[in-house]
Amino acid sequence: MSTLSIGGAVRQILVDANITNITYKVYRDKAPQDVIFPYITFFDEISNVPNLLGDSTVRTRKRLVQVSLWQVRSSEDVELIDTVVSTLENAALDANKNVFRCRVSSIERLANLTDDIVQHAITLTVIQGA
Repeated sequence: MSTLSIGGAVRQILVDANITNITYKVYRDKAPQDVIFPYITFFDEISNVPNLLGDSTVRTRKRLVQVSLWQVRSSEDVELIDTVVSTLENAALDANKNVFRCRVSSIERLANLTDDIVQHAITLTVIQGA
């Protein structure tokens, strides 16, 4: 079993994919001040809910992770989000937990017209062992 956390495993999948103009620009929670667009941030464990068997036995846990792709809106590469999503959909996460499934459950596009920035917020549903 790996020593990577679920978040670390998500980051590793994205880095290993060597996505054009992203490569290593994948950061937990917040990107450095001087990072150049595009880049990716992720928030691990937005929620972590048990799936119960009967009244008390925890069989698996459902964990939500948010992965955000950030770009300059006026030069947005519309194909980049598809690449990120296809990298994450059904990804085999090599983590310190037994991961049964990794699914993209939603994608939202948020545009900040004042700052000319667009964020694609991707919600991942990760089903992991208890």
